[in-house]
Amino acid sequence: MNTTELLQHARQLHDQWNFEQAQEAYAQVLEQAPGHAEALHGMGLLLGLHQLRSAEALPYLEAAIGVRPADFSYWRLYIHMLIRESLLDMAISLIDVARANGMQEIALEQLEKDVALVQGAQAAAFLEEQAARWPLGPAEPEMAPAVGDGRGRVPEAQLRLLMQLFAQREHAEVSQLAGSLVRQYPKSGLVWKLKAAADHAGGRIEAALQAARQAASLLPRDAEVQFNLGGICLQAGYAAEAERAMRAALALRPHWTQAFAHLGDALCAQDRIEDSLPCYVNALLLDPEDVDTLSRLTGALQNTGRLQECAQFLVLLMQQRPEDLRLCLASARVLGQAGWALQAETAYRMALQIKPESLELLLQLALLLCAGGRLEEAETCLSKALQLRPDNVVLHCETAFTLFAQKKWAQALELLEQALRIEPGSARAHMLRCQVLLETHDLPRLDQALCEALERLPGDRELMFQRAAYWDRCGDALRHRQQLDDLVRLHPDYKPAYSARLFAMLHSPDASADSVGRANREYGALMRQRMAGRHENAREPGKTLRVGFVSGDLRSHAAAKFFLPVMRELSRRDDLVCVAYCNNEIHDGVTKEFQGLFQLWRGIRDMNVQSMVNLVQADGIDILFDLSGHTRGHRLDVFAARPAPLQVTWIGNPGSTGLETMDYIVLSDLILEDELLKTQLTERLMRVPLAYVFDGGIHQEPVAPLPALRNGHLTFGSFNRLSKINRKVVSVWGEVLRALPTARLKIAACPRSGPPQHLRDWLAEEGVAAQRVDFVEQMGFEHYLRAHHDIDICLDTLPFTGGVVTNHALWMGVPTLTLMGELLAGRQSAEVMARVGLDQGFAARDLAQLLDQAAYWQAHLPQLQQIRQGLRARLQDLEPQQADIVARSVAMGMRQAWARWCQGQEPVDLRVSYEDLGLAAPVAPVL
Repeated sequence: MNTTELLQHARQLHDQWNFEQAQEAYAQVLEQAPGHAEALHGMGLLLGLHQLRSAEALPYLEAAIGVRPADFSYWRLYIHMLIRESLLDMAISLIDVARANGMQEIALEQLEKDVALVQGAQAAAFLEEQAARWPLGPAEPEMAPAVGDGRGRVPEAQLRLLMQLFAQREHAEVSQLAGSLVRQYPKSGLVWKLKAAADHAGGRIEAALQAARQAASLLPRDAEVQFNLGGICLQAGYAAEAERAMRAALALRPHWTQAFAHLGDALCAQDRIEDSLPCYVNALLLDPEDVDTLSRLTGALQNTGRLQECAQFLVLLMQQRPEDLRLCLASARVLGQAGWALQAETAYRMALQIKPESLELLLQLALLLCAGGRLEEAETCLSKALQLRPDNVVLHCETAFTLFAQKKWAQALELLEQALRIEPGSARAHMLRCQVLLETHDLPRLDQALCEALERLPGDRELMFQRAAYWDRCGDALRHRQQLDDLVRLHPDYKPAYSARLFAMLHSPDASADSVGRANREYGALMRQRMAGRHENAREPGKTLRVGFVSGDLRSHAAAKFFLPVMRELSRRDDLVCVAYCNNEIHDGVTKEFQGLFQLWRGIRDMNVQSMVNLVQADGIDILFDLSGHTRGHRLDVFAARPAPLQVTWIGNPGSTGLETMDYIVLSDLILEDELLKTQLTERLMRVPLAYVFDGGIHQEPVAPLPALRNGHLTFGSFNRLSKINRKVVSVWGEVLRALPTARLKIAACPRSGPPQHLRDWLAEEGVAAQRVDFVEQMGFEHYLRAHHDIDICLDTLPFTGGVVTNHALWMGVPTLTLMGELLAGRQSAEVMARVGLDQGFAARDLAQLLDQAAYWQAHLPQLQQIRQGLRARLQDLEPQQADIVARSVAMGMRQAWARWCQGQEPVDLRVSYEDLGLAAPVAPVL
């Protein structure tokens, strides 16, 4: 094998955890090419991270950096290994070396944070600060009860029996006997105390609470009674009373670890997280090995945004107790959730060295790897776990998801079928099976799977959501909306359904700018939440801006086709540092290209809102972009908390987010009048000459001659989703076909079972003969492009016009005839046509103009042929120019918005023109 093949083989063995064979394969590469950076790094990664042999890894990583001195991932792993070997001074000095090699400041900051993590200075200062808030002082003996011993006049024999039953954990009998005794001796605090404990142990919370209150009133100086009352109050939801009881217990017994911990819990339950911190610190100082208290403290630190202190605590404790399995596991979870993926992975691997066959460890490590896009390793990790427990449904489901994320559909389905045979009622298995079938467009099997799932789990919100998606794929917009309405009624707290319903509304023929605007504002009110604290970003107008991009579509996806060419340009700019917050489920080759364009890449799938807010703020993001809108995989919940000073929506979908915290929407100057826009949007406008450019150049299917020249008539086509084809669309198409009696229509994207019956019925109602319409089954990408060979002009949908399909059609030489509406979604195709100067001949403002345009092209086929044959060359010429224009204009818009924020001014509508860029506006070609 040559060097490339050997390296690929080594990586494959590495991902499969065949470490000894992988090491041999890397060594073979290095024999052939001693300075091969990727092999050196691979060997260092294998030895240092996967096998925790950091001393052996260091020479390989040092050599890799020597070959690639600007690679951040190489430096970070090298410094991590130095830290593990306690070579902290060397690690610190190397950061300056990395800076001298031109590493980005945000990457250097990450390296400095890695070093600070083990220095622990902030954690030590925090401990000192919190301990000073509540000095422990000397441990004092518990005071004796003021009057008597709490026995009252209960006969000694009865008390002995009660105590004996309690010691034997006969809680039901204790409760019964104690209940009888307190009726006779209501002043016996001891009996009330035992009754409260027995009722609590038996799950009778209300009875326990009443008994505990009686005991506390009779034995006010019994610390245990106060503690028990506090614990029961906390469980019953009486947090303020729990706080009083725990404070009373601590006054009596000042060094009580559990009382401090529960007092912290009571304060957190009242949203007084800051006040809880000294309680948890004192509990930890009293018992440093209490992992439960550590988890409470780190959770409180996360909730108050103290990520650095939180991570430092965990790393320092792991250094002190590397053999503590519970500590390693707890630390790994918190570090992973806080965004310290490298340190979390190390903690999991440390734990696996202690307990290599732990299902929980293998599962959690796999989830961390999957979130970071390391899917092959995650699959290996889960496969090992499955070998240990082949009957474990959770492992089946997570392995299936990892396969799904790699587009291994058949293997994923096989595992999910096995899971459902083991546990037929597994909601996760049913949901994932439906998700795979939806992704593969297997609608008949999806329908069957949903019926089976909802029969077992009626009202399950995830499955109801999948049923709505099924109706959408079937092109049944009415049932789609009805299903979402039912979901919202049944689960009013399920916010994804509201978002999907808002997106579905854009497809309705009844949607107007007014109605969409109202719905957007209602959604914004629904999503209103407590916002992040004051932003500490430096108010410097000329600074290098840190820009974050949040997306679930950084993969082979429609949105990526618009963002990728612009991101290539943005990545070259010196005045921006770009950070990706990737919420992908699926990772592929496009994902890898995106990863190379960002200075920092964060996997955020399954990260909760607070953790992501903390992460964005720790990264110092100045402007945060949403690239999803209301489409699948969005994180509008995070934007609602405003983690960044400025927030902008762009590209994801043609509409408003509705969020009150979204400052701007990036739009082209080509599409809509400002007044119509402001009616339907909640954001301010950031107008630019071009808002996006389409990446079409990777598809080399040739452009065919105009089919009308051989057929003698026009053939119209539609490749839009069936859910975009409503009754009004068919009415417009019917008008076109009546005006051109010889024209034909092809409707693609139909399921394997054929077009929905309602579509056939609508066409018949319009008087369109069945023989004039061909229905084409949904097809693979290459066949989809080839299908344009038979189409002269595409007919658009409304009010949600084409986006990706209109661009693909242009690439294949096929323009789209579109009827412009008043929604943003109603102007997409018009904007596409305008980009190539064809809007005058193909974008109509009313039906009469649309019919005139259709008739014109029927009469001017040679001209249409000329346009067809010239479109691709024009697009190839325009794409690099337009990508540069989009990147420059968006960067200029960001700079204007940032200058306003620096001056403390509110967002206003902004505009960047061709003149601002030093360019002349393009002149549309004559048709």
